[in-house]
Amino acid sequence: WNGNSTETMVVRRRQLVGGLLIQEALVLYGQDDGGGVWSFGQDVKNFEEGELVDDGGSRLAGADGVEPLLVIPGQPQDGQTFSGEDVLGLDTVERHEIVALNERVDTPDGPVDTGVVVASVQPGGAKAEERIFVPEIGLALARGEDGDLSLSRRLPQDAESAATETFS
Repeated sequence: WNGNSTETMVVRRRQLVGGLLIQEALVLYGQDDGGGVWSFGQDVKNFEEGELVDDGGSRLAGADGVEPLLVIPGQPQDGQTFSGEDVLGLDTVERHEIVALNERVDTPDGPVDTGVVVASVQPGGAKAEERIFVPEIGLALARGEDGDLSLSRRLPQDAESAATETFS
């Protein structure tokens, strides 16, 4: 990025309704030297009744002025704010704020007390959603108006890393 090559992890995400594929996305993540995790965008394919209809929601850093987005800082501090990725698709997110450290989270390997809570903040200061990151696991839980989504329990048994690629 900015004249440098960045190795990214490409994660394939599929959304199924009634066993039918409605969306597939290849999401690109990279990590900086300080431990911060960045999103370099996503290549989205939307389907209706099994047929590809469009690529709405796609964005790739470097194309059309799109910049990489910070997912979580490498050394999170309580009260720290940053601009970054809108994980749940809220268009009105202005910034993110670290609101708690050492949150208790249930994981497939048992409970941990090292969760970092990141709140999405809308213009005017209202907090819209929370995400909880756990070291060595990543995003483990998302909390919104509709309740909690435990990502660690929702991953399919055949979840896969699609590839490792160099992004420039």
